[in-house]
Amino acid sequence: MSNFLRALRFTWPYRGRLFLSWGCAVLIGVLWAANISAIYPIVKLLFDDGVSLHQWIDNKVADSERAIREHQLQLAEVETDGVEPMTRMGDMTLPMRADAVTAGNCADAVLANAPEAEDGYFAVPKVVE
Repeated sequence: MSNFLRALRFTWPYRGRLFLSWGCAVLIGVLWAANISAIYPIVKLLFDDGVSLHQWIDNKVADSERAIREHQLQLAEVETDGVEPMTRMGDMTLPMRADAVTAGNCADAVLANAPEAEDGYFAVPKVVE
């Protein structure tokens, strides 16, 4: 702390610049925290002459609707006659196999690998109390 006070004593003749730089640093921190991009539309409205908030919102909605209509027209131009609906981009067929029971009644062979078995079931230690 004494070193900081000593440094402050040497900067005292430049206190105006020091306080200005501290103020700028605080202002930058506040603007960074406020995320300038979040308040940009409001600042733009405040300094844009002749456009009220309602007019700006109406213009943005109209622009969005126009872009949606243009995209719908582009989609309508696509020829889709004779095209089958797809669930995936590529053709994939899953291999089919017969639904038949191959092996059964081998509980003793399976339980032979279990660390512990009780009454034909795996014995599992209690985890939740």
